[in-house]
Amino acid sequence: MNINPVFPVQSLTMHSQENIADKKSKGFNQVVELKSETPINLGTIGGKPFVMQIFQDGGYEWSGSLRIKQPKAGARVTPEEAAAAYASQSYNMEEHIECGAVSAVINSLYIMTNKGVEPDTFNDKMKAFNISQNEVEEALCRLGINTNEAFTLNGHTFVLDKGYLDLAV
Repeated sequence: MNINPVFPVQSLTMHSQENIADKKSKGFNQVVELKSETPINLGTIGGKPFVMQIFQDGGYEWSGSLRIKQPKAGARVTPEEAAAAYASQSYNMEEHIECGAVSAVINSLYIMTNKGVEPDTFNDKMKAFNISQNEVEEALCRLGINTNEAFTLNGHTFVLDKGYLDLAV
């Protein structure tokens, strides 16, 4: 795998490399504001859009995991529900896993920066959920952040050291 040395993430998928190239062509953004109820464009995966949205309570959904309500007995599926089911099925299992991990990282970053959670707690949570250091880096890259420099999320400045988040000094 050939990844630009400026970006030393070793296990990004091809989908992620395309996204990183797109972010580099537009320039990095070291200050990111994560807001609830606002779609976050995270590029593409397998040529399909990867958009997530964080809910005010801290939950989230992404373009392949749209919520579908349980229909009442005898009820017909609405066009929106049919479209959501079709969208979800268009992503393969690997894409679901990757998008789920990236979305979980971004959601956890949102919770951390808005609820006063310490970076060590964030790092422990990532370990507990089996989310790798490379997946944390990928999530930040998909937000357009150069992980080799300090960056600001929701007014808090951080550094990423070997995949672990810490407050910038």
